[in-house]
Amino acid sequence: MLPFRLFQNYSNQSYPLSLYSCGLHEQTSQNRPIGYPTLQCFINFEGEGVFHFAGQQKIILEVGQVLLVPGKLAHEYYPEQDQMWILGYMGISGYLAESLISASAIPMLTPISLNYDQLQQTSERIHQMWNSHYDEEQHVDRNISVQLYDWLIVLSQIVALKEKPSAVVHSTPSTHALQRAVHLLQQHYNENIRIANIAYAVGYSVQHFQRLFKETYGVNPLTYLQRLRLEQAILLLESKENIHLTIQEISNLVGMDTNYFIRLFKKEHGITPAQYRHQYRQYS
Repeated sequence: MLPFRLFQNYSNQSYPLSLYSCGLHEQTSQNRPIGYPTLQCFINFEGEGVFHFAGQQKIILEVGQVLLVPGKLAHEYYPEQDQMWILGYMGISGYLAESLISASAIPMLTPISLNYDQLQQTSERIHQMWNSHYDEEQHVDRNISVQLYDWLIVLSQIVALKEKPSAVVHSTPSTHALQRAVHLLQQHYNENIRIANIAYAVGYSVQHFQRLFKETYGVNPLTYLQRLRLEQAILLLESKENIHLTIQEISNLVGMDTNYFIRLFKKEHGITPAQYRHQYRQYS
């Protein structure tokens, strides 16, 4: 069994794919009303688990199945009928994570079945990445990025071979529009973005766009944008290269008024940006 573990990028270099968290153990109930910070990849090794997502029917994850869950999507999951549930998982971040999955035609929120050999290989892969926490090799972050990319290739090949009709359900006009909207938010988060402009850019009225966005991601577009800005701010607060930046400069770089940025940061994380930076330096 591998307990939950967070991973830190010690190289301070951005990679297309990065490991945010990892684990494999008996899973209990989890409720994430604001979702998880990153994309999640769940792998079921024993028992059955039930997933609930905002605005969607429940998903039962059976033994040998993989489930990809977008970041920041409200959800909860728990073992079926109080049975033992052994779940492996990877939190995947990186500036190309979502686009690589989309380009590889790997469906989100759709169980993907593995055979016995594939499941065992996946277990070995998780153990290897989890243990890399102790690896002092200089290029460990790069090696993990390569392993994650290889894992996505394996998944895409499995999906392509099985050609599940359910995988096609997600390729709808509204899905493509929302993916474009998320891309626009990610590209222009540090600018003075109006949600109305994003809605019009993807061909929807503001009201319809906000409804579709919340049904898919569990939060409205503005909340998504705010969280995106806070995530980018955290990267700047943690970066040794940007240690000279003031809190005001960081708030400007992520497109937020300084006072509002401090209030929102404290509301989300319980401490101010300055306190976060101090604690991060103290314990890193």
